[in-house]
Amino acid sequence: MAYWRNWLGNVTARPKHIREPADLEGVVDCVEEAITRNLGVRVVSGSYCWSPLAPTTGMMIDMRRMKRVRRVDQARHQITVETGASLRSLVLEAQAHELSVKSPAMFLGLSVGGLIATGSHGTGRSVSTFADAVVAFELVRPDGSVVEVHEPGSELWRAVTTNLGALGVVTAVTLQCEPMYNIREDHIVVPHQEAASLIPAMLDAYEFVSIFWSPSGEVAKFKVGNRSQEAATSPRGRVHPTLVDRTNRWTGRVFRFADRVPMLPMVAAKLLTVGVGNGGQVVAEPDFSHYQQVYPPVISSEFAVPIEHSRAAWGFTVERLGQYWESGIRPVDLTVHARFVRGSRALLASSAGRDSCCLELLCSDGNRHRNLFATDFDEKMRRDFAGRPHWGKDIARPELAAATWGDEVETFLAIRRELDPRQRFMNPYLRDRVFGLNRRRAQRGPGPKKVAPMRARVGAGVGAGVGAGVGAGVGLSVGLEAPGAAIRSKRAGSG
Repeated sequence: MAYWRNWLGNVTARPKHIREPADLEGVVDCVEEAITRNLGVRVVSGSYCWSPLAPTTGMMIDMRRMKRVRRVDQARHQITVETGASLRSLVLEAQAHELSVKSPAMFLGLSVGGLIATGSHGTGRSVSTFADAVVAFELVRPDGSVVEVHEPGSELWRAVTTNLGALGVVTAVTLQCEPMYNIREDHIVVPHQEAASLIPAMLDAYEFVSIFWSPSGEVAKFKVGNRSQEAATSPRGRVHPTLVDRTNRWTGRVFRFADRVPMLPMVAAKLLTVGVGNGGQVVAEPDFSHYQQVYPPVISSEFAVPIEHSRAAWGFTVERLGQYWESGIRPVDLTVHARFVRGSRALLASSAGRDSCCLELLCSDGNRHRNLFATDFDEKMRRDFAGRPHWGKDIARPELAAATWGDEVETFLAIRRELDPRQRFMNPYLRDRVFGLNRRRAQRGPGPKKVAPMRARVGAGVGAGVGAGVGAGVGLSVGLEAPGAAIRSKRAGSG
């Protein structure tokens, strides 16, 4: 019996086996072993996830050794990378080739596979999720077969680009990047009561908009920017931890007492936002996007609401938290943060099909009052603002989460049934709490729901580089018509 914990330690598991494959063939070996031993499978890499997506009592596949950049296509502005790679290593590779990664998350410790599985994102009105930049992917399916797909927008692509680890193992992706660019960055500080009313004007004036507010403070900060042809005024590539980041790591342990010591929330919030930047300067895109390199022990929850509801959703959050703080209760003791993104094509992305405001709450780990507002926030975002939670962050009511996606959930589950009828890549959290599969089966009655055939081009050379990592002894079938098609991996000499 092995032991696993996420980065914070709030989610743990005791799988029978933890495997660390080094290549595609190793992943196939793991899946085939799980089939032979009748084990459930979950996939991890960076383990930066607050929700219990990863735990299993079966086999855990840790992708940390699959971190190679397989190919950089300078002419097409594309990078093919294995999914165990960190965002930091991807950004460094992109910088070396004068490329910029689309919609990268703020924290560079996250893995490529984790970003895709949870529909994670950066900020920018012209970009959506990180996974929306995927133009090809390599997938080891739950039956051990290997497929390469390069048809962005197909139903299979839309499912894989926020897959929750439920469709098999995504081993490599080709990402569409863009030429490196600079951003003129400005910071606008306003009384926190006025921030909501300024959101429409900020979105009209700037491509990149983020808002930061600590309930312990009286002001909110807009971090805004537009692309610029001017030369950057600061060194490019703040992609390694600074002294402030290292301080966050150690002083973060003190955050557990932030709700008991009045001054600590103000100090903690300052440490979390001091690295946001200074404004009034032109910086390279990575310097704008990656302003904090180390996560202290905090709990994050996030809802994406349609952008037309952003003003009301932010206003409710600020007003309600102000009421709590006036009564001496601090359910959110660090930071409230908002980012704005374009609608995603992925079925289960929180911004699926609509431009969105992604509203995040950061609380100290151990905050005794956090759940008081978490449930209130969850209900208000879903009921009044059509909000959808971020899959990788803390979700107060996971049993209600899937309903907010409507028909997209049914399409995803139909694809999942075709790929994994034995539910090998599910865990109790997904099967019972998020999707309620037993309940759905009873409601659906006999016979599986039919899905439209999905034509996905499969074969060598996908994405100008995904296929480059297919090891000797693993062959690929071609002509995938639907996710249930029989596509088996074949070992050398096995016929």
